[in-house]
Amino acid sequence: MGIGRHFAAGLLTAPLLFCSLARASVSHDFVRSFQTPKILFPSEESDFMTINPGRYPGWMMTLFQDLLAWTPTGQKSNYSEGCRPEDLTRSMMESGDAKHQAQVIEEHKNRCQKSFENTRFLGPINTLKMMSMKFDVHQHALIHPIVFKLPGSVKLKGLLALKGDFKKRPFVIMRLGVFSNVEEFLPERYLLMQLFEQGLANVLVLENTTGADYIANNQRWSMGGYDEGLQNLQVVKMLRSSASPLSQLISSVHLMGISLGGHGVLFASLLNEYNGKIDKRPIQSFTAICPVVNLKETMEVLKAPGIKGLVVDHWASLRLAGLTNKIPRILDMDWSETLKLEPVFLPKAINYLLKMYAEFPPQRGNVELPPELEQVKDFWGVNNFWPLYRNNKSSVLVMATVDDHLVPLEKNFNWLKNNSKSWQSDLGTVLFEKGYHCTLPVSYDWSTVAAMLNARVMSKDKNTRLKLREVVLDISEQVTPENAHQIKDPIFDLSWPSASEVLVEFKSSLGKVIFTVLLPVKELDFTFRDSLQKPEKASVERWLNQNLQVKVDVAGNKIMAKIQWPSVL
Repeated sequence: MGIGRHFAAGLLTAPLLFCSLARASVSHDFVRSFQTPKILFPSEESDFMTINPGRYPGWMMTLFQDLLAWTPTGQKSNYSEGCRPEDLTRSMMESGDAKHQAQVIEEHKNRCQKSFENTRFLGPINTLKMMSMKFDVHQHALIHPIVFKLPGSVKLKGLLALKGDFKKRPFVIMRLGVFSNVEEFLPERYLLMQLFEQGLANVLVLENTTGADYIANNQRWSMGGYDEGLQNLQVVKMLRSSASPLSQLISSVHLMGISLGGHGVLFASLLNEYNGKIDKRPIQSFTAICPVVNLKETMEVLKAPGIKGLVVDHWASLRLAGLTNKIPRILDMDWSETLKLEPVFLPKAINYLLKMYAEFPPQRGNVELPPELEQVKDFWGVNNFWPLYRNNKSSVLVMATVDDHLVPLEKNFNWLKNNSKSWQSDLGTVLFEKGYHCTLPVSYDWSTVAAMLNARVMSKDKNTRLKLREVVLDISEQVTPENAHQIKDPIFDLSWPSASEVLVEFKSSLGKVIFTVLLPVKELDFTFRDSLQKPEKASVERWLNQNLQVKVDVAGNKIMAKIQWPSVL
């Protein structure tokens, strides 16, 4: 029996700001109001939206995004006492530094193994699930293409996901992994779902310098932490500048990167110490997920002679196809070398990179470098920044999985964990036993991983003002004092009576509807301009599944339910 359309009166709502550039020219004009000479919002007709060589093959996109596609809902599982996502959030929020947060995650992982680990997906299936995750980022009303014009004529593409209000929020920058560009990133898209849709932050996704679009749009080609670390700081300084209208939306900045993108995150955490006063660093936290730590050693493993080296080499030749316009005769090679199991493409591409780097190093712009790196010009030299890292105070959390042939554990995570023991730095490390190359959201409970990532951000944000919004319902006719405890971890279904309202049906553990509540979308954490379409509805549903909570107060025969969710003031 449903209670029907109840909602707490008097809640304030923010103005409606954004919607899809593809669906509304008015919104396009509004987004362009954030544009500056160095921050561009390209139209669909822009040259920046050209399809460039080196993207995923068509058959692969059909396989992953059509035949095997699945859409995460964010629905929570059943948890034992002390093992709920909220429990991990609370413990991480109480932790003062990255080292302590790493310990909290390890303890939760070990204590809550039964509810935390996802045993349905093992081995190669993890990778397939990650690659086939459906998320219509380019049809979403709140996600916009963006281009940064950086020093040295660098043009860096991204996707900007804004909640759609004027509120100051945490601002998360995601740096994608090897070969990834913002037009078709696949294994990293869960981060955008969990941080933007299920969290409280605005999110910027940035392409990797090995991506097809970056190669096509820039004269220089590079890879690894030095270039991307400089770019990360350049982007942050640009965004936080008083000349940028987007600065009015930023309460704190947090940098996350995965795989090769993590290398630039780690270097940026060192640069953070040299840019800004100790209490006014440009970036408040750094999170590296299965990152490359030692670039040269990792590349030597990947391009070593053998079957693995040949597979990596062939895949690199497909994804770096745009280099044929930059490197003369890169494909004019003696492919008979492959009969000796010798990689041929990557060695030539890297040799070109080494020569180019010595002649045309990247421009650092207004980013301050450690003095020891000022005169280093060679590629491997600038990417080996670890001797300078020992006293770094920036908050850095590094996560990895035991099974990882792409970023070998011994050369990277284990090396960092062992060497950092003697450092005076705030660097925490967490090793996950399940998953392959950090397929965390399918190897572990989705909601708990989302809680972990968002707690990492919010624990380092000191300026965002939060409040719990709530609807209070009298459910005395539906629930007895004896079974009120069933609502502690409620099961609920979501439906859409209209495009502006979502109906939440709260159910018992047996699946019986206990009560219902109708929530106006405008009172949640998104501000939409137009009627919601499928991508926006999916965002709202994932947000509710992660953030909606119920508390029950029993006073005699009077039973009141408080439906609560967080809100940024």
